[in-house]
Amino acid sequence: MYSSMNQSINNGDMSQFVTDLQNAIDSEYNAIQCYEKMAKQASNKKEMEQILEIREDEMKHYEQF
Repeated sequence: MYSSMNQSINNGDMSQFVTDLQNAIDSEYNAIQCYEKMAKQASNKKEMEQILEIREDEMKHYEQF
């Protein structure tokens, strides 16, 4: 299975793969920043905690890269 996957990448457009990967990383980073701003604007503590919990999930996604 590895060889067929490797062959697909070699035969395909590697630059598109890299671009897509960078876009995914950028999206996770932007989501983290967005949720941070939203948490600062939360109207109460419960709302802030919920937003920060979502932000934590996004941070885990980002760290996977």
